[in-house]
This record gives sequence, structure tokens and C-alpha cells, in this order.
Amino acid sequence: MIQQLELQNFQSHKKTTLNLHANVNAIVGESDTGKTAILRALNWLYYNRPSGVEFVSHWNQDDKGNPIEPTYVRADFTPDCFVRRVREKALNGYDLNGQMMEAVKTDVPETLLPIFNISEVNIQRQMDAPFLLSESSGEVARFFNRIIRLDLIDRVLSRAEQMRRALKKDVEAAEAEEIRLTESLKTFAWTDAAETLLKKAVNVETRLAENKKQYETLFEKSAVLHIDLMTIEKSKWIVEAENLVAEYVAVEKSLAGNKQKLNLLSAAKVNLENNKFTLKNSNWIPKAEKLLTQFVNDEWNLLLQRNLKTELEIAKQTYETNMETLATLPDIPKTETLVRELEAQIKTVTESQRRYAGLKSTWMQINKLEADALDAAAELERLANQLPDTCPTCGQEWNHEEACV
Repeated sequence: MIQQLELQNFQSHKKTTLNLHANVNAIVGESDTGKTAILRALNWLYYNRPSGVEFVSHWNQDDKGNPIEPTYVRADFTPDCFVRRVREKALNGYDLNGQMMEAVKTDVPETLLPIFNISEVNIQRQMDAPFLLSESSGEVARFFNRIIRLDLIDRVLSRAEQMRRALKKDVEAAEAEEIRLTESLKTFAWTDAAETLLKKAVNVETRLAENKKQYETLFEKSAVLHIDLMTIEKSKWIVEAENLVAEYVAVEKSLAGNKQKLNLLSAAKVNLENNKFTLKNSNWIPKAEKLLTQFVNDEWNLLLQRNLKTELEIAKQTYETNMETLATLPDIPKTETLVRELEAQIKTVTESQRRYAGLKSTWMQINKLEADALDAAAELERLANQLPDTCPTCGQEWNHEEACV
């Protein structure tokens, strides 16, 4: 039961306060003094109707019709409980004992319904026809259904039908969307093949990058090989030096053999002179046997000397020939230096030959890498040609030549 009712800036009421009786209250006044406005204020408080700002007093409206100061209807139910329906620039809702609640459309917050404890049957408006007498039987039946809450069944069924129709529309829209997406997916059938092609392209790109690194390494090695080849080209005299050294070694060996033979002949000559002296100064009888024996030995030595003389002459000729050959050779110290340089050059040539063999293998790898690069480029071009002519997402044409690059 409302104990006090307060209206501010509501239609013709600038600020009106009504203290109500616990039983029956009669509002009496001349026409157009705000009696009906009080009923509209109660309707706005209980049912959140009407919406809009038509009920805001004309002195409290700005150029756009919005309230300048708050427009509200307050009902005090007990000294500790009040409800205020308020409309201002920053708020359109209810105030329950200082707790603000937003009013959504024409709905009343559930918290306030037990406090109001009122329905439309409790309201009789000024211009309404006599209660139920002027209504049709159907309207009367609906009214009593509302009284005993049978209208909930109709409302539930109506709501269920609305939900069914909404769900049907959603299902139809979903089916249509499914058909559209299915058709759209057909335009993306190439994506599986494109994914495979992309993986192949990535593999090809990786291989090309690795081949490029190997190619750069091999190019550096080929530059070193070129320098080594130039060094070998400049070292052709080494072969002639090797032949010269071989001839020098052969001459040294021949001189050593001739020198040994010459020593043997010198020893035999000394022995012969000694034998002559001994034969001259000895008694002939005791020494005859010795001389005979020595004669045999001397004969043998003479024979040996003749052979040695022949060999000596040959050795002498060979020696003279070798000396002539040695005369044409460089000085021995220079030759030794030349030999050391020759050994260093031989070592360099051996190392260059080893590196040349490695670079030759590397060069074969370069040729293979170039062949692989050509195959990879052809594979990329083939993969790019398999892509669609236009992008399915933006519709722009693709440049396959740029894709190949």
C-alpha cells in the first residue's frame, strides 16, 4: 500500500506530494488540473509505460525534448521502503532505496514486482467502459484466464511457437549457409595440391640455398686451383732440372768406381816394384823357389795389370768424358741450392697435384649442383603453372613469372 506519492516535473505537476489513506482515496478537482496525470504517473511507475519523454513537463525540456532536471514519480510503501521511477539525461530507470536499476524498454525489474504486488485488474482508467460488461465473451475469458494465470499456457505456447519459427529460420539460414560454403569450398579444391606444391617449393628453395653456399665454396677453391695451375705452368723447368740431377748422380757414381779401380792399380804397381828389388838383392838358389812362386804371382799380377790397365784407360776416358760433362754443369754449391729449391718445388707440385685432384672432384660437384639448380628452377616453374590464374581471396591475377622467381 502506497503511503505517500510524489511527482516532479511530470506533465502539469511541477512538484506534488500526496499522502494517501490506508483504505479509499478520492482525488477531486476541476478539469485539466492534473487528476489524470496522477493515474498516468502510477501507470508509469508500475508498468514502465509510456516510453519516451512525452510526459516530461514542457518547462523541463531542452531543444531536443530531453529533461533538463530529473522527472520522477516516487512511491513510499513503508518508512523504510520507497521506489522512484526517474528519467534524466544520464539515467532512465528505477531507484529502490538508493539502489539504481536500469529500465529496459517496457520491462519492470523483477526485484520490484513483489513490492508493487499489482496487476492490470487493479487499474480502472477514466475512459474505460464498465468493467467486463462491454467486453466480448472471448475478452472476458481471457481476463479471467489472466486472473487465474491460465494465460501462462497461451504465453508459453506463443513463446514456444515464436522460438520454433525463429529456430526454423535459423536452421534454414544455416542450411543455406552450408550450401553456400560447400560451393565455396569447391573453388578451393586446389589448396590441397597447392599445399603439396608449397612444401616442394620450400624444399627446392632450401636445396638451392645449400647449393648456392656449396657453389660459393667451390668457386673460392677453383680460384686457388687457378693460382696453383699458374704455379705449375711456371715450374716446367723442374723436369729439366730433374734430368740434370739424374745425370749428375750418374757421373758421381762413375767417378767413385773409377777412383776405386785407380787405387787398386796403384797398389799393384807398388807391389811389383818391391818384388823387383827383392829379386835383385837375394841369393838366387834359396830365393829361386820364392822368385818362381813370385814370378807366377807376378805373371798373374801382370795379367791383372794388363786388364786393369785396359780398364784404367777406359776409366780414364770415362773420367775425362765425365769431367767434360761436369765442366758444363753449374757450380756444386749453386747445384746444391738448386737441389734444395727443386725439392721444395717438387713438394709444392705434389701438394698442388693433390689439391688439383680434390678440386677436380669439387668441379664435378659444381657441375652436378648446377644441373640440380636447373632442375629445381624447372620444378618451381612447373609448380607455379599449376596455381590458379587468379587469387581466390582477392580476385587479383597472379604473375607466374614472379612466382617462379
